[in-house]
Amino acid sequence: MTTGEPGNDRTPPRLGDAQIEERLRSLPGAEGVRARALSQANMTGQNQPVFADFYRGDDSVYDHSIVKGRAPKAAGEIVAGPAFLTPHGLMLGDRVTLELNGRKITATSWVSS
Repeated sequence: MTTGEPGNDRTPPRLGDAQIEERLRSLPGAEGVRARALSQANMTGQNQPVFADFYRGDDSVYDHSIVKGRAPKAAGEIVAGPAFLTPHGLMLGDRVTLELNGRKITATSWVSS
């Protein structure tokens, strides 16, 4: 499900996040619910912005995609694959600082997917 705000050709949702999640979980056969937001962020030490996916919900999506490392367990941990790590000169366990909407967040890369 994709939602947005007026002006980007998407209709804003009539329900809040918690209500949407509850309805999705109530669907017959639903095994899990996961929310995703894609945003452009600045990364300290890089000239070009990066794209960051933010997820919330059931972690079962990681069960089949982790090649090395582990799923994030707490705030300040991120998933980063080789396609992101290598060109940015990063390795698993490195800390990165991202800036998004005026907020800076420092996180550690724990997973290579």
